[in-house]
Amino acid sequence: MNLLLICGCGHTGSSILARIIGDHSDIYFINRETGMFLANRHYLEDEYLSEFGENAMRENRKIILEKTPRHIWHVDYIRRKYPGTKFILTTREGKDTVASLYERTKDIDFSLTRYQDDSILTLRQVFLGDTYLQHYEKLIENPQCSIKNVCEWVGLNFEQQMLNFHLKPIEWNLNNPYSSGQPNDHDQLRNKQVNSPLQKNTTSWQERVPKKYHAQIEDFFSKDGIGFKIMKDLGYPLV
Repeated sequence: MNLLLICGCGHTGSSILARIIGDHSDIYFINRETGMFLANRHYLEDEYLSEFGENAMRENRKIILEKTPRHIWHVDYIRRKYPGTKFILTTREGKDTVASLYERTKDIDFSLTRYQDDSILTLRQVFLGDTYLQHYEKLIENPQCSIKNVCEWVGLNFEQQMLNFHLKPIEWNLNNPYSSGQPNDHDQLRNKQVNSPLQKNTTSWQERVPKKYHAQIEDFFSKDGIGFKIMKDLGYPLV
């Protein structure tokens, strides 16, 4: 079983990246976040992998693709238990990431902490042979080049139809057994986004976060702040 996992900090483009790569003819794409390697699903892990492995074989797919950002906390475990797994780690400009997290949670402290912790865990895994770092901005600016590079790293031929993913709508994360009741607003928004053409967000982070939090964000990303150090180590500003 060949596993390809997309993880990293949430709200860094992992869903849309998974959607595009998942349209490759050799990939079995799981259309929801399973969280199958999280601690609270430890005893479901074998069940998940058995199901997905059987489905992939039935459809004659070579690689199983799954996207759960929080798997960034479990890369070492996955690597030990499933040698040969490949990890695509996603990242995005820090203030934009925090703004996106805030829009979902309405909690600025949580948003800053999640960006910090998930990004540092990402940093601990980059530059290893089984990891590939994908900047959200590069994907948006030049999707064909980005996807070609990912395919080459995975060992797949690039397929042009991958960039026309939005012409074949799917249900993304709407059948997640860990969602309570009907899909929430966030699930519906993500479903819409992964079925829409790639587009640049033209709304600034300042417009997305209340002004009372701007100084806190600016301080976090100042030259003496931890956010600045994270951004620098992740390759920002992009040139």
